[in-house]
Amino acid sequence: TGGSSGGEGGLVAAGLSPLGLGTDIGGSIRIPAAFCGIYGLKPSNIRTSESDVNTFGFSDRDGMGSKIALTTCSGPMGKCVEDLATTMRVMYSPEYFDEDYTVAQVPFKENEYQSDKQLCIGYFTTDTYYYSCPSMIRAVNITRKVLEEKGYKVIPFDYPHDLFRALTDTFTKLAFVSREKVKATVENAREILPEYTSIRAQKFSVCQLKILYHILRIFKLRSPAQLTPLKNAENTTTAGLIGLNASMKYYSQKFVERMKEQGIDLLLFPSMPIVAAPHTAFSKDLISFVSFTGICNVMQLPAGVVPITEVQEDEQFYAQKAQTHLEKKANIAMADSKGMPVSIQIAGKPFDDEKILRVMKDVQDSVKFKLLTDRQAEEIHSSNFLPLSDSKKLN
Repeated sequence: TGGSSGGEGGLVAAGLSPLGLGTDIGGSIRIPAAFCGIYGLKPSNIRTSESDVNTFGFSDRDGMGSKIALTTCSGPMGKCVEDLATTMRVMYSPEYFDEDYTVAQVPFKENEYQSDKQLCIGYFTTDTYYYSCPSMIRAVNITRKVLEEKGYKVIPFDYPHDLFRALTDTFTKLAFVSREKVKATVENAREILPEYTSIRAQKFSVCQLKILYHILRIFKLRSPAQLTPLKNAENTTTAGLIGLNASMKYYSQKFVERMKEQGIDLLLFPSMPIVAAPHTAFSKDLISFVSFTGICNVMQLPAGVVPITEVQEDEQFYAQKAQTHLEKKANIAMADSKGMPVSIQIAGKPFDDEKILRVMKDVQDSVKFKLLTDRQAEEIHSSNFLPLSDSKKLN
């Protein structure tokens, strides 16, 4: 079901909960939503309260090293976009603002959610580190066509690769700066899920991490993105964190400026490079794929997930000719994935939440995606129950 709000995503997808709330520091609302075939929204960070919210077992009061820049964000998961919009109407209300003075007091902008103003959508399918599997690319293309038919202007997002990589690197560095607490959390998790032994954190010195980096790089045992935390081990210091905070702001500004130069309002891109993978496979080897979601966290952009289609018979792979360690593992994870949900992301600039929800709803209404379990439930219901119009005959 993905993580870290995977339990909530699974409950909503199974129909055991009408609505879910999750937290997102690297994709933990959007990844479960994508893997479970439901809808999810990571709001603009500054518009939601994180008071008394726990992250990796630590509240904001305790703090995490990376939280100087990489902040948690709470948001909804549901079976339709209107459920998300309804939740945000409550969260973006004066009553909510009174509970936390640090929240930007911007009410839900109903006029933007209901607007029919033409928007320009920029799309991409790679973050320059990883490309997307065939089903993800197909989902983006389906969405492109749907949006064009709805009157949106859809163009490729022409971004500098070095800028994208700089943002991805910054996210990866921030995500690994608090090893002591990550190690403690993983050790606790082992008592519940033995599978977590495969990703337990080790306490290395900076020198040891540098040596490990060169060994893995020379023998090509890990991808560049996976090696970034080891290469930049010195960033775990206070001075390193301050530098990362400055880098995050600089590269984020450049990214948004690039969007403005091309007249792009929102972005369309895959939710992840692959679909839901077996739990142990994703945790151990493919965790760096979260760069597709993490880029919105490092720039503090709002982003939503929409299910589009399912993996087809001939799409059960990541790379046709797998060469790297990661490509081979991704192929294993994609095996037997026929029928798994395939989702896309819609992202925008801070405070564009309502525009994102509007586009998500337009896509939802056109695609009309339904989970396999929902379709089966409808078939069972229709075969065992009389139509409502005929039920009176029983009286």
